[in-house]
Amino acid sequence: MKTTFQILFFFYSFNLVAQNLMFSSGYVRNSYYSFSDEEGYQHSKYEPGSGYSAFAGYDSIVVDSIAFDIVISFNNYMGHVNASNGTHISSSWTDIETNMARVGLSIIPLRFAIGKNLKIKSGIDLNYLIKNKIKGTKGYYFMATGDIDTLNGPKDNIVNHFSFGLILKAEYEIRLSEKLFLVPQYMINLGLTNEFRNIETNTKSIRQIFGIGLMKKIAN
Repeated sequence: MKTTFQILFFFYSFNLVAQNLMFSSGYVRNSYYSFSDEEGYQHSKYEPGSGYSAFAGYDSIVVDSIAFDIVISFNNYMGHVNASNGTHISSSWTDIETNMARVGLSIIPLRFAIGKNLKIKSGIDLNYLIKNKIKGTKGYYFMATGDIDTLNGPKDNIVNHFSFGLILKAEYEIRLSEKLFLVPQYMINLGLTNEFRNIETNTKSIRQIFGIGLMKKIAN
C-alpha cells in the first residue's frame, strides 16, 4: 500500500485536473488459459484460484480536454498449472500451484455512461511481480533417464516479472452524500502476455474482480 500512495503522489505532483478520487478492494477469481492448448504434443490443464485486490486512483482526469482514469492496483491471486510437451519417448512437464502478488498501473481512456449511474470503462493494464510462491514438480524424461525437481518457494526463473493486458470494468455509482459515492464494481483483466517462462505452454491469466469502492468528488 505504501507503493500505491507514492505513485498517486507522483501523479498529483504533475497538477493534473481530476474529478474524483477512488479507493476500492475486492475478491479475485483467477483462471489461467493458453491459446496453444492441445497443439501438437503440447497439453495443458488449469484449475482456477482465488485472491484479493486493492485499488486506488484518480477518476476522470482531464488533460487537454481528454478524460481518462489512472488506477494503481495490488493483486494477489492463485491457480494451478499442469503443462506437458512430448511423446512416449521423451517429455517434459510442469505441475505447480501458484501464488502471485503484482502491482499494476491501469490507464483507462475508453468510457461510456448508461444512464446517470452505470459506467463502462476499458483500457490497458501493466503489472509487475513483487512476490511469488510456487509449489509442485517440474521434470523430464528421455528414453530410460530423467529427472524431477520439487519446487517450494519463490521461483523467479519460472515466473515472468512483467505482464500486460486489457481491462474492462463496470461501475455503478450510489450517492451517499453530495460528494461521496459507494461504487460496486466488476472487472475483467485479460492478460495478453505469458505469466510464466521455461514451462511447456504459453500460459496467460484472466482475472475477474468483484469489488466495492468509495469515490469522493474532489472537483466542483
